[in-house]
Amino acid sequence: MNDNLDYSNILDDTSTILDDIENETLNLVQKKSGKRRDKVWDYFDIVDIPNDTHKGAVCKFCKQSWKRGKPNEMKSHLALRCSKVPHNIKMEYLRMISNEEVSEQSISKINKTDNSGNIDFTRADKSLVRFFICCGIPFSVVDSPFFQDFVKSLCFEYKLPKRTTLSTTYLNAESANVILKIEEELRQSKNLTLG
Repeated sequence: MNDNLDYSNILDDTSTILDDIENETLNLVQKKSGKRRDKVWDYFDIVDIPNDTHKGAVCKFCKQSWKRGKPNEMKSHLALRCSKVPHNIKMEYLRMISNEEVSEQSISKINKTDNSGNIDFTRADKSLVRFFICCGIPFSVVDSPFFQDFVKSLCFEYKLPKRTTLSTTYLNAESANVILKIEEELRQSKNLTLG
């Protein structure tokens, strides 16, 4: 009988040890899951895609879906496109897009000097977006070798953004800036009437 008691204690201890090892393994797998998930995912349902490591996304407010959830696109959606997002969340992402996206793209564009003084590449990018939008010029013009040659003749050090960067990142940032300015003007206005 004593032998049976010893075996049951050993089995209990063994199962406890195995449970502990399993829990530690799960914790390690969760910690090694890669880059930290962006906060924007809090507002989207995650969709598992078979045979793919990337996840799809569905907006919790308007139910728009993406086959592959990209945080920058999801932020833009909340700030500029989702009609059902609460105002405070929309404003948070408008500020985020306005401040961060252009500065991230411009990190590689460090201001350099030539004989005429400082060159502000970030300002040049913003002006380029405004030029294309206000004049109704298609973003594909950026890919034209004639346009590229023209820009290089004005400033050889300036590197034109890609068409996709211009039509997404910079356009979204400029749209966010305009919306934030309108919001600020409306907030400071008094005695507004609809007529």
